[in-house]
Amino acid sequence: MPVDVPFVVDIDTDIPPQLIELCSQVLTFPSTHSCEVVQVQGGITNLLFRVTPEGLDPVLVRIFGKAGDLACDRQSENAIFLELAASGFGPALWGLFGNGRIEGWLVGRRPMEAVEMLQTEPVDFVGKTAVRLAEMHRLSPDAAGDSSLPRVWEQLAEWIVHAGMVRFPPGSEKAALLEDLHLQEIFAEARNLEATIPSSRNEQGQQLIDSSSGVLARAREVLYEVAFCHNDLLSGNMMYSQEKDDLVFIDFEYASYNCVGFDIANHFNAVPESCLILDNTFDAKQYYPSRKVRHHWLRSYLAARGVDGVDQDFLDACSQVILEFSLLAEIRWVIWAVLNAGHAAVDFDYLNYAKLRYCDGFLVYKEWWASGRFARSGG
Repeated sequence: MPVDVPFVVDIDTDIPPQLIELCSQVLTFPSTHSCEVVQVQGGITNLLFRVTPEGLDPVLVRIFGKAGDLACDRQSENAIFLELAASGFGPALWGLFGNGRIEGWLVGRRPMEAVEMLQTEPVDFVGKTAVRLAEMHRLSPDAAGDSSLPRVWEQLAEWIVHAGMVRFPPGSEKAALLEDLHLQEIFAEARNLEATIPSSRNEQGQQLIDSSSGVLARAREVLYEVAFCHNDLLSGNMMYSQEKDDLVFIDFEYASYNCVGFDIANHFNAVPESCLILDNTFDAKQYYPSRKVRHHWLRSYLAARGVDGVDQDFLDACSQVILEFSLLAEIRWVIWAVLNAGHAAVDFDYLNYAKLRYCDGFLVYKEWWASGRFARSGG
């Protein structure tokens, strides 16, 4: 079992000395021991630091953000992380503290580059990601709770409540940005999706399956399956080892039971989101996986799941169903960003991020879905 210490890191004072003291308690070395503390870039919810005590392997210290405490259940997250660590699927868990966690540092691994999410050669990152996600969808951690129903609607309802309470001083720039988002319209869009995606309004998708036929009905059956999902599989959460030529997933903050199609859609949506770093532009039309890439990804995934009879028509039907899930996956992050704008201590422009993902993500996917031509197009 990991060490659990009653230690709270004060993010408003000098952090490195606190982390050295914390790690000395968890890893049992003198607090006077020489340590290197380096902040790790990339987290927009939590503060991340690599702590390397002299003569010991580095560890990752994750300081939870306040907004994240509203967006997820930290107790459940820690319990899930512990199960995944024990099974070897995720990084090691060294210790827990009042507002964070100490994880094993993945030595010899690096985060995938954004454009590698679309790469099939010389390294087939597309196929490797699909197979690894299929492996995750076979897991059933006890700490994740009820495995019979998707968690996304309950979670989204909670986020809508918190996001709807976000306020900024009248006349401020943030107040103007928030007003410009027209939150009530976004909330209505989210609720309308309950009609076209598995929910209590359609017997968790059974009515949608029954009203479909042929390959579309079969695609819905396969992609409506509820499994343990990552729900945040962007490039930075996939760690590649060139020596082992494999991937390890990290950051299970939002992991829960959901429809596998939702998890795949969220991963596809994460490609243009991850590519923001390339030219500071959210461009779904350029970076959302093309038909060729979608088919390659799905063939790898479905083979790993043991699904037979996969042809072009079935893959196109799967793409159509995934696009429906992409609408929900995208608007979920819009609402998440508003919630974080009101509570996060991390220096990040959440409101403009929300606007990007709504205007250049959700509305684009909605247009593709309405056209009815997306599945057989480049996307």
